[in-house]
Amino acid sequence: NPKDSTSTLRASHVFKIAQALDVTPEYLIEGEDNMDIYMNQIEAELKVLTIDEIRDFHKKPLTDKVLAHLKLTDDFIKKITDYWCENTLKCRCDYVQNTIIRYCHNRPEAK
Repeated sequence: NPKDSTSTLRASHVFKIAQALDVTPEYLIEGEDNMDIYMNQIEAELKVLTIDEIRDFHKKPLTDKVLAHLKLTDDFIKKITDYWCENTLKCRCDYVQNTIIRYCHNRPEAK
């Protein structure tokens, strides 16, 4: 049936694109909702890091991993900066931004 083969072809494209972008197929289909779930998880993980872990992630090298699902806004950076300054480590927004990016690049190692 030609209609079924078209559907299969489209599904395979979604899987290939998701793999290339290092995101789930659900993210490509559902978009923003999944992005919010991912960012909420990242926020929760960042809030439980110790001072030593924050410093360690800040020093880690960037990888070739694509972070298409990272929604890094000024508000998010400020939220983490404020939290770390109150609870963990006194630091500036540029330090936090750099650390978040490096954390997300190296996150599989952390899990």
